[in-house]
Amino acid sequence: MALEHLIEVLRQGTEAEAAAILAAARADADAIRARNEAELTERRGIQLTAREAQRASAIALALTTGRRAARREVLEARQRLLDRVFAAAAARFPAALDRPEFRAALPALVTEAVGCLGSRAGTLRCHPAIHKQLKGIAGSGASLRITADPKAGSGFKLASDDGAVEIDGTLEDRLVRRATRLAVEVAARLEDEP
Repeated sequence: MALEHLIEVLRQGTEAEAAAILAAARADADAIRARNEAELTERRGIQLTAREAQRASAIALALTTGRRAARREVLEARQRLLDRVFAAAAARFPAALDRPEFRAALPALVTEAVGCLGSRAGTLRCHPAIHKQLKGIAGSGASLRITADPKAGSGFKLASDDGAVEIDGTLEDRLVRRATRLAVEVAARLEDEP
């Protein structure tokens, strides 16, 4: 019986040891599983954060691009409107040559321009509608030739024969020189309107 008892004790000891090893292995496996789950959760969180950052960046870029495109369209539309306003104004320039305000201001403009020639000889080209008035203002000196030229624009152009002096006294030139300031004024008025 002693042998049977010894075998029984060894069997129980082996089973206990096997159960302990199995329990330790299960505990290790549970620990590994828990660590893997924690790492996986952390990696998913990092990836989710990265994707959210990419999405937010893409949305911000799309919004910025959209805003820029909208602003560009507004500016282009405003420029087209200003171009139409300036074209409409320029179309009225020939008729403006007959207005009393223009006729009244013309002598001072021409006298100042001719004074810039000094003793130089030159040519004063003007719109045919103001040719007679300019002859009366500038006189008929030998050093200044006055010619009617419809291509001169709405007003006059004075040039010295040596090319040192060139004066553009046309309404078209005034519009070009004042275009920026006028554009700001027209845009401000357009924004004030409902």
